Amino acid sequence: APRPQFAQLHAELRSWEESLGEPASTLRLSADLEAGGTAAALAREEAWQQGSATFLRRLEIAYVGFEDVVCPLQLALYEVKHGLRLQAMAASPTVVAAQDGTAATDVARHAYALVTSLLRFPAAGRDGPDGRLPRLEPLLLPLPSCVGAQPAPA
Repeated sequence: APRPQFAQLHAELRSWEESLGEPASTLRLSADLEAGGTAAALAREEAWQQGSATFLRRLEIAYVGFEDVVCPLQLALYEVKHGLRLQAMAASPTVVAAQDGTAATDVARHAYALVTSLLRFPAAGRDGPDGRLPRLEPLLLPLPSCVGAQPAPA
């Protein structure tokens, strides 16, 4: 197959911007997550994550010759994905843990408290389990063995 032309890349990016990447819709999702993350908002965030992951894979595979354009776009999209996931985690750590295939452990609860404080920065309160500010140590611990593990073949 011939290499895609720049015009095709431009058309695909415009299509993304008018659908899943539409700025007002993405900002609404962010606001909904920040307001407490209802089940519907968490489901929208998960669908957004999956759709944007598919789009990122498509950019990586289909537009190999356009790294100067694609790489900054990928970086920006990964930053938005990360921000929305942090907001979803702050809204409901157990739902996000279940989506990610992890368990809500003490480490996860401490990380949740830290993320919640960071999302409210600079007005972080005393949200740690002992009434103090959450500490970074839980984030420095090794990941549980279930994180990143591949499911066993059926």
